Amino acid sequence: MPNSRELGPLAGDVDDNGNAEDADACLSSCVAAKCGDKVVQAGVEQCDDGNVDSADGCTAACTVPKSCLEVQMAAPGATDGVYLVDPDGAEGVPGFSVFCDMTTAGGGWTVLERSPFGGLTVGKALYNDLPISVDDPAAKRYRLAKPAMTALRDVSTDMRLDCRGQDYLLAAASNLFNGQGGPLNCNNWTKVMYKEAQLKGNKLLNKTICTWNIGTSEGCAGAWHIDEGAQNAYGCALVNNPWKGVPVASPSADTFATDAATLDGVNPVHDCHKNTASRWIMVR
Repeated sequence: MPNSRELGPLAGDVDDNGNAEDADACLSSCVAAKCGDKVVQAGVEQCDDGNVDSADGCTAACTVPKSCLEVQMAAPGATDGVYLVDPDGAEGVPGFSVFCDMTTAGGGWTVLERSPFGGLTVGKALYNDLPISVDDPAAKRYRLAKPAMTALRDVSTDMRLDCRGQDYLLAAASNLFNGQGGPLNCNNWTKVMYKEAQLKGNKLLNKTICTWNIGTSEGCAGAWHIDEGAQNAYGCALVNNPWKGVPVASPSADTFATDAATLDGVNPVHDCHKNTASRWIMVR
């Protein structure tokens, strides 16, 4: 009696003439290769773990995500949570877990730092290496190690800073380590072109604003803060009060910093200076 190979493939199966190679379009079992069969099809799939869990480093589309945006692209229904990503691809340095914000401004954001307002604030310039709770990306106080932040910056376009309210800053991801190599004092500022910048309902588009980089734990006024009344000081030479032409926050308030030396006290109080605030720095 002829065997199944002699009879040819059964309906719905394929046959590549006895080729035992599993990495091509036909498995050695004469079944058509597909995502989810636990076999990586060369040139088609980056991974295949046989499940539809996009949080484990191999998405339901059989791709290895470099960032939360790539998770979202492969799995549009992905929700906020912890995901395994691999910025340099499957063949490079092993991937690591991050928290993905799949909700804010369309989602796809990879969280680099989460800094609570008050006693647990991080308060250190972003260009300094200060890993915090890297094994628990959902932790209240959290910051990735600098090499991981660098890898994610390099596969991202945008950087967003917000305190989980209406106030936010949106700039190019290349700004992440602004101030690095600059003066080791409180005059370490950078002119940042913000694609969007909103403060207390006042929104700016494509606006350059002087931004200070060094935090209170380093002896300065707040890590990544904007003093709207000091835009024409310290050599920055921009126009003061960029949002409305008049102050929006308290004089000298270090807005957008959760380690601010001077807090905003003008109601409604700036989001980052509310007692329950947590500032998230994310890239996409």
